[in-house]
Amino acid sequence: MTPAVANMESSTRTFACAADATEAVKLQQLGPYDPTMRIEDGTVWRATHTPDGPATLRVTTGGAQASAEAWGPGASWVLERAPDFCGATDEPVDFDPQPAWLAEVCRRHAHVRLGKALRVFDIAASYVLQQRVRFVDAAASWRRVVARVGAPAPGPAELLLPATPAQWRALTPAELAACDIDPQRIRCLHSTALHARKLEALLEQPLDHARALLPKLPGFGPWTTNMVLAMGLADPDAVFVGDAHMPNLIAWALAKEPRATDARMLELLEPYRPNRYRVTRMLYAAGYRAQRFGPRFRRSQRLR
Repeated sequence: MTPAVANMESSTRTFACAADATEAVKLQQLGPYDPTMRIEDGTVWRATHTPDGPATLRVTTGGAQASAEAWGPGASWVLERAPDFCGATDEPVDFDPQPAWLAEVCRRHAHVRLGKALRVFDIAASYVLQQRVRFVDAAASWRRVVARVGAPAPGPAELLLPATPAQWRALTPAELAACDIDPQRIRCLHSTALHARKLEALLEQPLDHARALLPKLPGFGPWTTNMVLAMGLADPDAVFVGDAHMPNLIAWALAKEPRATDARMLELLEPYRPNRYRVTRMLYAAGYRAQRFGPRFRRSQRLR
């Protein structure tokens, strides 16, 4: 048994929280079988690396309070960041959505807050994997990589730790190809791993810095940039330009138009600055989806 598995002692904390942790972080999970993360019965489990060593965090929210428990050498580190992770520190600013029906949607889903990642690199790697492929295929590749190099995480959840930047760099193109990852994404993953320290530093810096830095990273187009801003850094104004479905979702929800371009999506979301992603997330939580009779997805070779 590895030391990580053997370490079953835990630390705990509670804090005020008006958010639903499962809603705050559900889009950080790469599919329901993600071996590094589990969401069940109102509880979120997340395995991660920290500067102090591996850790597993469990957060449960209900009412106006959250309970967090952590295992492993990095337990104190993840507990300190648990409020950011589960959306407890996300307070909408200048958010007064109109018309009345949208205001009502947002009122009913006020528990949907934006959670920050514990490690931005993991989010970046997971969204690089999703470039130009189906979600289910990206999720399968993620599982294969984690199964190949991920160590057992501390605690009772039987999770695996995500691949570290060093492990991503050490995986050869042949090994990554065996995980069904094409050469373009392999190059982007290796480059992203080289910039891991810059990515992690973004959690401590203003969002404007992240908005300027991410598009400069090799392989980061508008789609990848905004996914990392939204899922990793809880940017309330991120917009998913380049997404196959999001323009149609926004157009249907806000204008009852079944088809839309990125330009039309941006036009419809413009009145909601600086909370364009917050509106998108509320609509998604309320069950709005792109209509099936929207435009068929065509793969693009441009950077996402």
